[in-house]
Amino acid sequence: MEEFDLVIIGSGSAGTAAAMRAGALGAKTALVEKDEIGGNCLDISCVPSRSSLREGELIDLAEQKRLRTQGGSKQIDSSFKVAVDEAEKVAKSLRRQAYEEPLKSLRGLKIFRGSARFTSSHEIDVDGKAIRGEKFLIATGALATVPPISGIEETEYLTNENFAPHRIPPRSLIVLGAGVLGLEFAQMFWNFGTKVTIAQRHQQIMTSIEPEVAKAAQLYFEDDGINILTHATVEAVFEEGDAKKVRIRTGATRHTYSAEEIFLAGSRWPNTNDLGLEIAGVAVDSQGAIITDDEFVTSVPHIRAAGDVIGDPMLETVANEEGFMAAENALTPEHLQIDYEAIPFCVFTSPEMAQVGILEEQAQSSGHNTVSRTLSFDSVPRARIDHNIRGLIKMTAEEDTRRILGVSIVSDQAGDIINEAAMAIKYKLTVEDLSSMIHAHPTLAEVLPLIAQTFARDSRAEIQMIEKKRRAA
Repeated sequence: MEEFDLVIIGSGSAGTAAAMRAGALGAKTALVEKDEIGGNCLDISCVPSRSSLREGELIDLAEQKRLRTQGGSKQIDSSFKVAVDEAEKVAKSLRRQAYEEPLKSLRGLKIFRGSARFTSSHEIDVDGKAIRGEKFLIATGALATVPPISGIEETEYLTNENFAPHRIPPRSLIVLGAGVLGLEFAQMFWNFGTKVTIAQRHQQIMTSIEPEVAKAAQLYFEDDGINILTHATVEAVFEEGDAKKVRIRTGATRHTYSAEEIFLAGSRWPNTNDLGLEIAGVAVDSQGAIITDDEFVTSVPHIRAAGDVIGDPMLETVANEEGFMAAENALTPEHLQIDYEAIPFCVFTSPEMAQVGILEEQAQSSGHNTVSRTLSFDSVPRARIDHNIRGLIKMTAEEDTRRILGVSIVSDQAGDIINEAAMAIKYKLTVEDLSSMIHAHPTLAEVLPLIAQTFARDSRAEIQMIEKKRRAA
């Protein structure tokens, strides 16, 4: 039986970051992976979907130009397979550059290919091979779930794992879910000419951002031609001839929608089945997420967990940092922790959506006295110059200290702008701090000092007057 200082199960962002840190610390490390090195972000999530989405945006820009000059209606674009092939090339290149080659260079690391299962709290079995570890890190990520909808087992559907790279896009599509995956894939298919309807069971799209920003984003998508149903309960799906049918209830009304394909964009659940966690004594919650403390320690002191397998926020950047810190804590006397309130995320639609910090409602529920402001991007000079004023920002601050608590944005380049807001939250800056920072002009990031400056004025009428003057200028 081989013995290691640290045994890491899973080679996604968290597992690879942990292996890199363990290697730097000189630990004898085992890394176990049953699929491709790199995890879901490279294979089926971040990289392929966003690469295909970008290709679709370029196609749509060209199509819009054609429509302006030649007229007619939007057509299905036949270059969908080319875009998906390009996405796969990007993913393979990044896997080699960011995962495989760095791992190969590590001394003291041994990679095992196969499925891991605990046989005791210090031992695992990997397809018949016994491995013993002084410390363990579980980083097995999360898996897409299939919602309990009547008829779903008998109906073919698309997901981010099988969205038909060998075919042209469907003529019509119903997307079930308006979270990150639902919105990004809905817009990707729409860019290639697909008629898209989104069914969202909540009252707003993207429940993790501010309601005002979510509403503005929904209006932009609807203006583009994407049909969005909110507060929609999917009661059943079935096939009728070549069409897929979805029966949806909104309030007291039921309607059956028809499309060529259905796309499932539901939740992701921690991947903890068949790991033998009960044998090791590792506790999980009701959704299967491994329960850890702030330093990633599970119910078993020498076993840690990091990444999507411990639940939200399920972000590649978070998993990477958690994996690094978990390995550091396991192998040294350090007690590293993450400030989750300062972590930004972005939805790579057009316009983009981004959020950092806590929502105003969450802040109030936590006992903060808050003050908030919203500002349209028609107040931002660069947006006016670019002839693209589609955008809204909301900033929430603590009323007494003026410290910035949260920022939500929908706009072009929102994913870049939000990083400065994340720094402001991480270092507990106030609205006065941000309003006094000089920005390059003209840039979209100027929206941050512009909205911060509105906190200094008591009268909303005065704010509106200033915005009107800017627009006139």
